[in-house]
Amino acid sequence: MSSTILKDSAATSDLAGRGLRVPRRWTRRGANPLDEVVWEQRRTIITNPDGSVVFRMDDVEVPAEWSQLATDIVVSKYFRKAGLPSAPGHETSVR
Repeated sequence: MSSTILKDSAATSDLAGRGLRVPRRWTRRGANPLDEVVWEQRRTIITNPDGSVVFRMDDVEVPAEWSQLATDIVVSKYFRKAGLPSAPGHETSVR
């Protein structure tokens, strides 16, 4: 099955080369957006229902606005390296 796309040549020639413009809303020109975030070091401990520790990580850098639950979820999903044969290192910051 084939399809044909018809283009209005007058409309496309006016817009050619301009691209999509998106207005700046949450950042400042010349400033790194990650430098605008307040960061803090936290400890995360993930436990079983019986209270035994499954995973613990100290000094994880996360945005200060995040809840402890958000920190625990990110660390458990993205920083934890369970089951790897050797320890190649791990992330310590969301930044």
